[in-house]
Amino acid sequence: MTLRQKLLSGAVLLGVSSLLSRLLGLLRDRLFATTFGAVTADGIHNLDTYYAAFRLPDMLFQLLLYGVISASFIPIFSAYIKKDKAEEGWAFANSCTTILTTFLFGVVILSLIFAPWLVKLIVPGFSQEKLDLTVNLTRIMLISPLFFGFSSIWQSIQNSFGKYFYIALAPVVYNLSIILATIIGAKEYGVYAITVGVVIGAFLHAAVQFPEIIRLGFRFMPNWNWRRGDLKEMGKLIIPRVVGLSVMQINLVVDTIIGSTLATGSITVLNYAINLNSLPMGIIGISISIVAFGVFAELAALEEHEKFFDHLKENFYKIIYLIIPAAVGMIILKKEIVGVILSGGKFGEQDIVLTAGTLGILSIGLAAQSINPLLSRAYFAYKNTKTPVLISIFSVVLNIVFSITLTKIFDFGVYGLATATSAAGLIQWFLLQAFLKNKLPHKQGKILEFGKISKIIIATAVMAAIVFVAKNLIINLAGQGFISNAIQVAICGILGLLVYFASLKILKYKNGI
Repeated sequence: MTLRQKLLSGAVLLGVSSLLSRLLGLLRDRLFATTFGAVTADGIHNLDTYYAAFRLPDMLFQLLLYGVISASFIPIFSAYIKKDKAEEGWAFANSCTTILTTFLFGVVILSLIFAPWLVKLIVPGFSQEKLDLTVNLTRIMLISPLFFGFSSIWQSIQNSFGKYFYIALAPVVYNLSIILATIIGAKEYGVYAITVGVVIGAFLHAAVQFPEIIRLGFRFMPNWNWRRGDLKEMGKLIIPRVVGLSVMQINLVVDTIIGSTLATGSITVLNYAINLNSLPMGIIGISISIVAFGVFAELAALEEHEKFFDHLKENFYKIIYLIIPAAVGMIILKKEIVGVILSGGKFGEQDIVLTAGTLGILSIGLAAQSINPLLSRAYFAYKNTKTPVLISIFSVVLNIVFSITLTKIFDFGVYGLATATSAAGLIQWFLLQAFLKNKLPHKQGKILEFGKISKIIIATAVMAAIVFVAKNLIINLAGQGFISNAIQVAICGILGLLVYFASLKILKYKNGI
């Protein structure tokens, strides 16, 4: 299979999986919304406590596992495999697994002990009752990073071999676990039920991948030899990445701190909007970036710099080609999308308006949020973690400054948090692309082509005008409500796609996907 075929097949598989996983995520959020609501929730049915409880376990996952492992493990392990040094590669994988899980276990134990003090720092605006509940939920969820530790290494191994099926399956079973927990126990046990669902889902996330890595040749043999040269090389790659992710986690903590001081439901509304905004980002941006990284790492190891740049540019336009119209469509249909997916039960009109407004603001930065993972992975493939990390630090600092300014000085509430996120993402995109030319040894050239970008923008503008008119015609004919919202989303979505692709054809746009 050629690199192009490998990239396409992997992207399609992860794209379909991401779509399924995101749809399950939407079902999960709908169950949350109708069961718990947002601005009127209280007690064990207050989702603010559930989302706040995610902060500490998610921080461990992000800092020690997500991004860190893939950015440092894959280039080294891939080089062993491509150079027919599989035995050394597996020894490296064993050492990583042993040392990482041992360290992670120790960190989790300390976090369990100090959870009351750590959580209080994260949610200073919570009442004592909400604080106690958040601490309990945090302690339950702290089990999940241990399972995600194995899962992250196993996913990186599969990525290095160009195997994506079980990587694609893992998030599906994770979401199914949370959904089942919500259906079975949420009404009686509230947020405790879904928290247990998270832990079970994390276990399944790792378990479904175990047979595949065994088939690939992995045999776990505990090895605490931290003096290995490849581990030292990995450490050099990890340190700047951890620094960058630490700053990003500080930003998330700041959002939670600020959210805890805003109106009840602000943290929940922000998370609903982020999850909706993540649907196209996950299906398009993240799926393409994950698959591209395996190919990037292979090409970088072989010093195929021209092919590397060609694949980078090709994947850049795959994302842009699809994400820009998706973002504009979400901005136009934001209230209808929220109404269809989340309305009902305890999720009322006030919840819909707040979530839709937040979603619209986040969608402004959707293209940047989808492109940044691809550009970052281009640096990581050449073992350059310093540049994207420094850029990440700068953009996150701006995000924090914007968040505090917009919520505390201008009193924009949850809208201020969303605005800060979009602005910082756009700035990060600009900087990642600006430094790309001088920081990587690939063939020099421009990624942005005025002709291609202008055609995408023109086609999107035509689509937006048609969708806006169609939306208002449907409102006049069908009125407001769930059925009207569903009709608008379905008809306007299909019509928008047809108009967009037809416009690109008229404009003779080439090399879309």
